Amino acid sequence: MKKFVRIIAVTLVVVTALAMFAACGYSGDPDKDRDRLEKKDYGVTVSKIPVGDVTATLHGLRTNVNEFTIAELAQEETLKKLKADVVTITYYKDKEAAKSAYDKVKSDEKDHSVKLQGNMIVVSYSVKGKDALGTK
Repeated sequence: MKKFVRIIAVTLVVVTALAMFAACGYSGDPDKDRDRLEKKDYGVTVSKIPVGDVTATLHGLRTNVNEFTIAELAQEETLKKLKADVVTITYYKDKEAAKSAYDKVKSDEKDHSVKLQGNMIVVSYSVKGKDALGTK
């Protein structure tokens, strides 16, 4: 009986861990992903205009620019305090289309985190300093 309880306990731990890992990813639905990112204080835009194999594109930006006044933003030392987290998700019609586009996106975004997740390619990165405003 003790072995049976241990097996059940280990199985529950494994199932829970798998569920947590699956929950960390994006859903594959631009509207659900938009809502999820907005809850994390991202400003999000979604384009559902199909272009080739791409069915939708989501762009998310979270920045601390609102913490500063306009006068402070004109100062060089303030620019060094700016931060931004950027997420771009490109949704493809199927996994094969995403897989075939992955290498090109990875080479184009070599300085950023690029992940292939199902029928999506997720590009994410954080910027500091002048890059947060795109002034560099």
